[in-house]
This record gives sequence, C-alpha cells and structure tokens, in this order.
Amino acid sequence: MSRSLESYGVGRQFEGIVLEDPALFDSLVIRMTEDLELAVQVAALGSGLGIVNGNIAGATLSILGVLARFSVDQIPVQMRRSALVTSRNVTRGPLDYEDGALELVGDAVAMATYSYLTIGAQNARVDGSQVVKLRHYLPACESWPYPLNRFC
Repeated sequence: MSRSLESYGVGRQFEGIVLEDPALFDSLVIRMTEDLELAVQVAALGSGLGIVNGNIAGATLSILGVLARFSVDQIPVQMRRSALVTSRNVTRGPLDYEDGALELVGDAVAMATYSYLTIGAQNARVDGSQVVKLRHYLPACESWPYPLNRFC
C-alpha cells in the first residue's frame, strides 16, 4: 500500500507523489533514530555526566557529519514534529535527555528523511513516475554518513 509524500510532511511541492513501500521506509527511519540515539547515549555515558545534554547530542551529531548537511529551517515543521515524536517513541537508552537534546536527534532524523523523500520524488519525476521506489531514494541515502545510511 502506497503513502503520499504529503502525509510525511514534505509539503505540497510533491503533491500527488506516493511512496511505494512505506513500511520499508518507516522501518528505515526508526532504525536511523535508534542508531543515532545509541551514538548519543554512548557519548553521554563516556562523558560521565549521567545525562544527555544538548552539548553532547550536538557534538555527537557533528562528529557523525549530520548537522553540516543543511539547516533545519529548510525542513517543514510537520516533518520536524513527526521526527520528534518518532524520537520520543523510540529512545530507550538508560540516560535521560535534557531539554533540547532529544530535539537535536529528531532534527537529524528529519533532515535525513526530508532528503530521502525529496530526492526520491525528484528522481521519480525524472523517470516520469508518481511513485517513489527504493531505487529513487537510494542516491540520497548513500550520500548520508553512518548511521543514517546503514540500511541502504
């Protein structure tokens, strides 16, 4: 069953375009979130602070090369909210998050998700299709650093 890109919060610029296998894509997003959360938790545990704060989360995402991709201001608000909900639902690490730290993880997931979907939609259009298939978003996926590309 396909799902519209608009339902992901991409925006109206890709109206009418659908994702062929949303279950596969959603599982990719959840695994990205889990991997980012694991990296942030390990960094926080190594710091000895006993909590994940914004500095640790930001430094971890920076080391992974995630934050340098593009500004979160380019990401539609609905997509950022959805990524934050996913982050809140998926995080299971032993350390709590200070205000703002989990939002950084959510923003990283939103940036990668937005990239996958928009590049996938553009590639589908080049093929003359309204359906985004795995082969359409793989080029975006492969351009992201680990762990955001681990399941590509």
